[in-house]
Amino acid sequence: MSLFKKLMINSIVIYSARLFEGVLQLVVLAFILSQVNRETYAAALMIMSFQVIIYMAREALSGGTLKFIAEYIATSNYESANKIFTTSFIIQLSIGLLGLVLCLVINPYTTTFFALPSSLDTEARWAMILLGFAITVNLTLSPWQAVVRAYERYDLVALSRVFGRIIRAILIVALLYFFTHNLFCLVLATALGSTVELLLCVLIGRKLNPYLKLNSKYVSLYFGKRILKFSGFSMLNTLSASLFGQGTLYITAHLISLDAVAALGIIRNLTGLIALAINQVAHMIVPVSSRLKAQGEQKKLIQLVLHGTTITVFVGGAVITGLIPSMSSIFYVWLGISYIDIANIAILLLTAEFIYYSVDCLHSALAGINRVSVDGTSDLICTILGLSIGIAFVYFTPLGLMGIAIGLFSVRLFRFLFITVYGSKILQINLWTLILTGYLKTYILSFLVIATSKMIYPIATNWF
Repeated sequence: MSLFKKLMINSIVIYSARLFEGVLQLVVLAFILSQVNRETYAAALMIMSFQVIIYMAREALSGGTLKFIAEYIATSNYESANKIFTTSFIIQLSIGLLGLVLCLVINPYTTTFFALPSSLDTEARWAMILLGFAITVNLTLSPWQAVVRAYERYDLVALSRVFGRIIRAILIVALLYFFTHNLFCLVLATALGSTVELLLCVLIGRKLNPYLKLNSKYVSLYFGKRILKFSGFSMLNTLSASLFGQGTLYITAHLISLDAVAALGIIRNLTGLIALAINQVAHMIVPVSSRLKAQGEQKKLIQLVLHGTTITVFVGGAVITGLIPSMSSIFYVWLGISYIDIANIAILLLTAEFIYYSVDCLHSALAGINRVSVDGTSDLICTILGLSIGIAFVYFTPLGLMGIAIGLFSVRLFRFLFITVYGSKILQINLWTLILTGYLKTYILSFLVIATSKMIYPIATNWF
């Protein structure tokens, strides 16, 4: 099977799973907001944001595990693969225990730390304890997910994620319907859903490689240093993502209000559709580019990046072209008239995410060939500059949440410009070929497809 054909088959399966997950997510959010007020929903977002920060560190470490396991499988070096796997397990377990300790330390000051009302103090503290144990368990299981990705079975990763989301949705409906502790219930459902997802990855990983085992004799200081060295620069991307995502929530909570935090959380359910649509192909590029580099296949690597960018920009362009003109109507139908006022902010942030994820294939290829230092550093610098712009707008203008949104848009735009130029240079891709073929022509094509479908739909409706 050709590389591009394999990429397309995996993409179709993943996009189908992600489409279902995206629809489920929007439906569940509508149910949550019908059962709890914005303040409680915002409180859950703030508490779960701590878990997200730890999980981002997990993703950075998993990136190192994924890269080296894929590399050693490609060269049939299974003993080194076992050493990477076992050493990664120990590192992630340590981080999980650190996360538990941090949750216990923060616990007495939960409402102050997250800017929550005192009425939620008891429930929020119990939620933090639960979160600490969930972090430990999930980080311990996460190396198996990296194994499944290393075998390029992203279709199975996506399906396990969907199953975890289904469990989460069922638990949210059941817990909110039968119990009154809404904040604790939301955290519990999310934690259990993530655990189920990772347990499925354990079963799949053992099936793909029954010889991959945890054994103390495979713990290696040398491989631990390799993982941490690779992941160290990836941590810069993690720090940037934390500042962009969770840092923005903290800034908004302390400088504006919890109501604004709830609005950001609602918008991110829509902007998350861009991530669901685009970065699945990009994730598959990490192990493939690592393998191609090990095999000296530079031309195939260039084609992989160009094909991947074409797919991601087309799908992402189709999503934003379909959503942006109808944003106010979407909020009205989805959540009700009281949420229409955040439609313009959603449009700006949706465009920002599309710009950002358009270069995700370049970013993933750089990770696959171990060129992450400049990438990670630039990401952090872009994030700090953009958030500084957003904070300035909040302090010196009456824009409020729109000011934060302008700052977030600036972050994504700076990142897009840098990675386009730097990535094309490192990967030896002609810059104008990338811009014209990967970005411009592909977006125009997606725009024409969506525009044509919108023109045909009323005609077809009248015809039938």
